[in-house]
Amino acid sequence: PARNHQGVVYVLFLFIPGMADVMAEVAKGSDEVLEVDLLSGRLDLSGQLDQEDDGGSEDPSMPLRISFSLQDLKLTEKLGLTGARGQFNRKADGSLDGGLRGLLGGEVPLELSLTRPSEGGGSLTMSSSDAGAALEAADLYRGAKGGRLVVNAQFGRGEAGGVSGSARIDDITVRSASTFQRVLRQGGLEQAQAQITRSGLGFRKVWVPFEYRDGVLTLSDAIATSSALALKVNGTLDEETEVLDLSGVMSPAYALTGVLNEVPVLGQILSGGEGEGILAMTFTLRGPARDPELSVNPLSLLAPGFLRNLFSGGGSDGTGSEKFQARIRNAPDR
Repeated sequence: PARNHQGVVYVLFLFIPGMADVMAEVAKGSDEVLEVDLLSGRLDLSGQLDQEDDGGSEDPSMPLRISFSLQDLKLTEKLGLTGARGQFNRKADGSLDGGLRGLLGGEVPLELSLTRPSEGGGSLTMSSSDAGAALEAADLYRGAKGGRLVVNAQFGRGEAGGVSGSARIDDITVRSASTFQRVLRQGGLEQAQAQITRSGLGFRKVWVPFEYRDGVLTLSDAIATSSALALKVNGTLDEETEVLDLSGVMSPAYALTGVLNEVPVLGQILSGGEGEGILAMTFTLRGPARDPELSVNPLSLLAPGFLRNLFSGGGSDGTGSEKFQARIRNAPDR
């Protein structure tokens, strides 16, 4: 123990093989909250964060304020930060809030904020000023550069569990992606394919609504738009088997053909809504994520938008496009 103006401060060295190797100062603050300062070392929270949250597993009687400045902080098996700094507060009712910042993969700036009510669930926001590097560091996507990333997610409660939310990326450039190039080549868009190889293809906006449950990532009307083309994708990725099952719509010359989206009724009939133009073809990607089987249906190229789901295997209840456009209209401009 040592002393400061608030009273006794306990200095601890905590070593747990495979989880923690830190120095900490523990004291009771002037507001009677127990303050824990993690001053150096490394901490692995992946095992804790992966556990199911039942909304009442912890003793809510001890309010805590945890501050940290760590060399290494592991959040999940794939996500880790160096130079992690932040603070989290747990109130007497068990609710939790706070935030942190650091370098993802030791190079990419990442900020995170978390709110978890005492009854379970909660919300998470992540942002990075270099979306392409963040996606690569998280082993999610390789071959993109630049852009700003903002992810908003909500945690399910109890047995429902899972995570749902949306990711938005503004002004990102795709430079090299073999699967994407295959889609462009078989779709007859050699010029766009050549641009990716040469200087990269810039996308003004990428919007990805998602749900993650039981190891399966589900995409619902994810879009990427640029002046050259637009993509809309639905489907799943099984994390355990690394198998893709995606279907999508690809629209060349989107700056010209996508303008009809703003025309009531006619835009829905001819273009199929946001992310689709008059000229658009459907495609599917199924099989191992590293080398999926690609199928492009050129017969859908001249089909009106409301008929394209017949070629792509999409739903026929007519509500998907309306719900999607509502999400786009409500998406924050960051």
